[in-house]
Amino acid sequence: MKYILFFVAAASTLWQMSFQYHSWWNFFLLSTISVSWILGTVYTYDCIQALTGRSSPYYREFYGELKKDFCIALLSGLSLTFIINISSAAYSLSSIDIAFAGFPFLLLSMYDSFALKKQKIVGVRLPKAMTRSIIGLQLFIIGVFIYYLIKVNSGAFAPAESLWIQITLLLTALCLCVFTHQMVFILTKQRMEISPTILGLFESIKMSRGVYRQAGEMAEQWNKIIFNKKLEQRRKKGKKHKR
Repeated sequence: MKYILFFVAAASTLWQMSFQYHSWWNFFLLSTISVSWILGTVYTYDCIQALTGRSSPYYREFYGELKKDFCIALLSGLSLTFIINISSAAYSLSSIDIAFAGFPFLLLSMYDSFALKKQKIVGVRLPKAMTRSIIGLQLFIIGVFIYYLIKVNSGAFAPAESLWIQITLLLTALCLCVFTHQMVFILTKQRMEISPTILGLFESIKMSRGVYRQAGEMAEQWNKIIFNKKLEQRRKKGKKHKR
């Protein structure tokens, strides 16, 4: 799998380097969201492993919740592709069917972001500044998504550029959907786990060995803190009942 990841990273980078940028901010913005090629590949691999029963029960349940969302996004993209193909206009890479498949992911991620406002950690809600920052970031990404959809559909980019941008937007939306739902899932479960699939992938890459394992150690520490706070709450409730 690591070789597939290397290939995706190299292909995306070389493909992007062939573009002619007319502004530095356009280059910076697209370069920033292009990390979704790598992250999206990792999430896709993790999802396949989980849905085929080759991951932990925690992640099988997590991706099981997202399975319906993935199907909705796929059907949205296929429906738009079908409509474009049966229309009188000739199909081109400037059509937005590929990127538009990611729009449901953005809507689902927004739904989860607002759901975070109601989530609690051991009876305490998340700080408003944190939830507002997440929602603000979501709105910014949606704005970027719509901006590039309009540019692609208006023929502002060459066909090869349009295709790369569409794939990048789709993967960005996918990553955002998985990330925000993972936050909701963690708070609902009041427990955090690292993916054994991603751990195995990182351990197979020499330069990243130990990085994801450290995240696992931090997750265990977080779980212990939450567990101890829950015990403390139960003791306080027990004392109140005795009175």
